[in-house]
Amino acid sequence: MRALRHPAAEAGFKSDMDALMAADVCILVWPSGVSAAMEFGYAVGAGKKTFVVGMPREADLMVKMADHYCQSFEELEFMLEDLNDTFIECQYGTLGD
Repeated sequence: MRALRHPAAEAGFKSDMDALMAADVCILVWPSGVSAAMEFGYAVGAGKKTFVVGMPREADLMVKMADHYCQSFEELEFMLEDLNDTFIECQYGTLGD
């Protein structure tokens, strides 16, 4: 655990957390590791829009926390385009008005 106190580790953690806090959307790509799962859990708890993409290695009920589940990057792209259209409508009124 001493390595986690190294200045490079501290700087990397701060950079990752700053980006996570500034994000509007968090995407977890399966398969993933422990750090990715912790970041995703933070994003869910912080009320970020969340997506999971890919196939799990094993059954995972906690994926139900995600706003959306996608089996492919093509499906994710479609959902993100739809999210962007919704965001534009919320920010600027209905498109075409």
